[in-house]
Amino acid sequence: MLYSWDCLNKICSIKNNRLSVQIEFIKLSGKKEKTVVSWIKSGLVNGASFTDGVYIISDLARPPYMRASSKNSAAIRKGIVVGCKRRLSVNAKVFRIPEEEFQVYVNQLIIEKLVEKRSIDGTDYYYSTQKADGISEKKAYRIIKGLTEAAVGAAAGVATEKMMGQ
Repeated sequence: MLYSWDCLNKICSIKNNRLSVQIEFIKLSGKKEKTVVSWIKSGLVNGASFTDGVYIISDLARPPYMRASSKNSAAIRKGIVVGCKRRLSVNAKVFRIPEEEFQVYVNQLIIEKLVEKRSIDGTDYYYSTQKADGISEKKAYRIIKGLTEAAVGAAAGVATEKMMGQ
């Protein structure tokens, strides 16, 4: 995990766990090295980083969920669940939203038992739960849509209370 991409080709024949993790990650992603490097530099891969000219890739790293949509909160929640079900990396940068907002969505999905969060070596990884795996994406979307409607209703109630209290 401590090899730069420049020297990767020169030492490919060396059987080393760190090197094999990088090679396996590229193979797993099905993308070109240039694309994987771009993902890592952009912070789209949980457990992978670029520091001082060296790429560090955890063996827990997974390619990012690239079909992420941030058009509305239901789409973000659905994307998190779908990304986790497909065993892909999801994070705030994948959805192009602030980290605080991403954590709100994740926490709601954790409460609904659709997503599980594990922190390993200071990195957060997100996984689908048995409940999420056992339902279709369509049914998951219905649950998520209900969460969104409940959140909007609660926000409207708070706004009404504030207006009435003035």
